[in-house]
Amino acid sequence: MTSIGGEDVLVGFVDASTHEAEVARRTMRREFNDRAGELATWIGVLRDLAERRVAVAVHIGGGRCHRGRLIAVGRDHVVLADEGDCTVLVALAAVRLIRPQPAADRVVARSDRRPAEQRSLLEALEDLLPTDPDVVVGIQAVPESLRGRVLSLGQDVLTLRAVDGGVNVVPHLAIADIAWGS
Repeated sequence: MTSIGGEDVLVGFVDASTHEAEVARRTMRREFNDRAGELATWIGVLRDLAERRVAVAVHIGGGRCHRGRLIAVGRDHVVLADEGDCTVLVALAAVRLIRPQPAADRVVARSDRRPAEQRSLLEALEDLLPTDPDVVVGIQAVPESLRGRVLSLGQDVLTLRAVDGGVNVVPHLAIADIAWGS
């Protein structure tokens, strides 16, 4: 006999155990998410965004902002691509804020991974740069950008032929961003 006063006792027992299991599952998930948030790193979060090709606004010093899909994270830079064929490399040291577009509630700092790519900004530029394009180079703490063509890429230096025919020699640590394409 499993009923008391016309109610099945086992139904109440099963309902209670199902409820307790659901509470335990939710508590464990919340604790896991809290712990993941405590271990999150800047690079790990950027990798999560890049793997999902999230559209972002990258704010850098001097009030400049680049918008596009975050497509790669290197050891010292991120790579953005816009809807056209413009590619932008942004030095991580220059980034002041990355804002997913449109604002996504699901973007939460929860990853502690390392960069997927171990190449530097200059190595990425060498690999990605099409033959002889016009580039725009933003320099950290300098309001004007440099425009011209890349003459050479050294281990830690970029040499640029300026639009006026002059030459600019830029140490890689001063580079905030480099863009090419339309």
